[in-house]
Amino acid sequence: MKRTFFSPFKFYRITTSVLMALIMLLNGEGIGQNLPSTPKNLIDKSFQNWNEVYGITVKAINWSYEGQITNEAKRNQVLNEITDPQKAWFPSGDVGRPVEMTALRISDDPSITNTDISNWKAGIQGMIKIGQHIARLNWTKGGVAFTSVCITDETSIVYDNMLSNALLMDHNSICLDIRLGWIWQRKYADMTRGEIKAELFIKCPPPPICDHKCDAYMTLGQAKINCKAEAIGNCCKLSWSYGWACGFKKVKVKAGKFEIEIEGNLGSSGKGNGSCTEC
Repeated sequence: MKRTFFSPFKFYRITTSVLMALIMLLNGEGIGQNLPSTPKNLIDKSFQNWNEVYGITVKAINWSYEGQITNEAKRNQVLNEITDPQKAWFPSGDVGRPVEMTALRISDDPSITNTDISNWKAGIQGMIKIGQHIARLNWTKGGVAFTSVCITDETSIVYDNMLSNALLMDHNSICLDIRLGWIWQRKYADMTRGEIKAELFIKCPPPPICDHKCDAYMTLGQAKINCKAEAIGNCCKLSWSYGWACGFKKVKVKAGKFEIEIEGNLGSSGKGNGSCTEC
């Protein structure tokens, strides 16, 4: 008969491995060691785009994977760090002036009220869920190092204070047609975060009948456009004013109800005005 001998050392190794796995789960840490490939690539692309477009004052350095959110206690811990005014850094600037883009903490901006912070926290809370992944992103602003906590699912970036409030913008038409892209979307055709569109319609015979259509939308932010059309001789002129903002910035319409301005400091924004004429 073959005898099986008990090995205390083998039993110790197995027991230790099980205990370590249980401790990680109780602490809310996933036992997976790698971020899924799609969000990993999105973070890498975001870092590349940020440094190429906005990286004069603030630079993206590197990032590390910190496991999964596996229980409610870990979810609350992550949420508290993301929304801590002393730790929450945001981009700050107008994308039309990329060399001036910088970053500020919530606690650096005295214009942000407790109500503003509470409303922002309420919006973020519903986005962070058990099962999602955690990555820590490292940044520098001059000689100051700071981090942001990036939450992803298996296929996308869910939220990060820096990445989710940094945008890229492009246009493909004389009569406006602006697209807004997430920081990982560099090409016009790939941009899916928002759109600001103005269309001019001309009905002939002369004198022309001028009509227009204005549309603006944006995910995780505000976008607005005003436009008007008028006949000038046998031509039609379309004029527009637009603005968009995210983070703690707000889009406001001036007293004349046509021009648009941006209020606030934390977040990315853009605005503009112009016209085109068709005959």
